[in-house]
Amino acid sequence: MGRVSAPYVPDDNDRALLRMLMQGGEVSGEAISRELNMTRRILHEREEEPAYDDVLPMLQSDFYSSILCGSSFSQENLEQRVRALKLDICVDAPAAIVSLRMPQGEIFLDEIWRYGRARLENALRNLFEREEETVRYVLHMLNPHHMRMLALPKAPIDASTLEMLTQEHLANAQEDLKEYFDLEMDVHHISVYDSFYALCASRAQKEQA
Repeated sequence: MGRVSAPYVPDDNDRALLRMLMQGGEVSGEAISRELNMTRRILHEREEEPAYDDVLPMLQSDFYSSILCGSSFSQENLEQRVRALKLDICVDAPAAIVSLRMPQGEIFLDEIWRYGRARLENALRNLFEREEETVRYVLHMLNPHHMRMLALPKAPIDASTLEMLTQEHLANAQEDLKEYFDLEMDVHHISVYDSFYALCASRAQKEQA
């Protein structure tokens, strides 16, 4: 007779994460909501340990995407999510959001790339999200022409240093984009905020305006 696996029972970390997901914070976009619903199911149905750590990268990506899409969180809720998702960032340090424009984006997507938007976004993330020792970078494609990128320090840092490191990171990514894809990416604007809290609050205010 085959072995019958015991049902997966969420541990304390999983329960905390599920409570966080079930709370009322705003989440932008049907795709993000769909991913979060799928994650709830995974956490209930998963039979092998460690289920919580297995889904963390997807949940972290969903959370960052929601910020880049304009979702708002109270400071308490934001702190809870940072802890539950084990985000390696310093929420009290200055944070930046970058607006990027790709003039040839739609033509490249439709006439040259031909692998679909999701795979193009993954390819761009490989260039713009490369791991750095000091700052974490997260890219989100709003449409083929317009992208946003978060720059979140992993440790205390001053605003001018963050902006300098972000500009250097962007320059390297732009060089690789040109070399590998023959594409141009324009940096439309870099906004530096006093903290991750301030960035999220400012995004919420702009979305409501």
